[in-house]
Amino acid sequence: MAPGIYRVKVVVRDALGNAAESGWSPGYVVVPKLTVSSLSPDKASPQAAEMATVRWKVEAKGGVGKRTYAFRIRRGFRRHGTGLPGNPDSIA
Repeated sequence: MAPGIYRVKVVVRDALGNAAESGWSPGYVVVPKLTVSSLSPDKASPQAAEMATVRWKVEAKGGVGKRTYAFRIRRGFRRHGTGLPGNPDSIA
C-alpha cells in the first residue's frame, strides 16, 4: 500500500441480493517505509589507529514516531564466496 491517508467503506450482499453498507471509516494513515538514506564518516579513509575519532552521520526517512539509532562495527572485508581477506569493494 502506498503512503497516504485511506478511508474504507464496505458493502455486504446476501444470497438474495439485499445490500447494506457502512459509512466511511476514519482516516487510516500509511507512512513511507523506514529507510537509511545516507551513512557517512566525518573523516576520509584510511585513518591511523588510535589517532582520531571518526564520527558517523546517518540520515533516515519514513517510519513512525521517534527513531533510535544503534551503530555496529565489523572489522575487515571478505571476498564473496572465497572466505579470503581481500577486495574492500565487496562485503560478505
